[in-house]
Amino acid sequence: MKRFKCWLRRNLWPVWALWLALEWVVWGVRWLMHRRPSLPRDFYDTEAWRRLRYQALRRSDGKCQCCGRGKRDGAILQVDHIKPKSRFPALAMSLGNLQVLCRDCNLGKSNTDVIRW
Repeated sequence: MKRFKCWLRRNLWPVWALWLALEWVVWGVRWLMHRRPSLPRDFYDTEAWRRLRYQALRRSDGKCQCCGRGKRDGAILQVDHIKPKSRFPALAMSLGNLQVLCRDCNLGKSNTDVIRW
């Protein structure tokens, strides 16, 4: 019996070590998920962005500034940064840098064109 226990301890060590490592990984993931709400919020989820977005939508009367389609025409409206937020972060919260475009016009524009419609 003593021989069997030694053999078992010797041969199950890698399995036990792998199990322990996986437990640490699971614990780490749970800890990170628990901390996630305290991380900085996404730009588009902030209250300031939502207020500014609403102002831009009111300014455009709910119509695409490129093609003129509105919600009644089945267009999905998006508020777009004229000068991209990725290249001009200082203008991200400027109402003058925002325009309302339908989804089709906005996808065609991408972040390469800085034309104000």
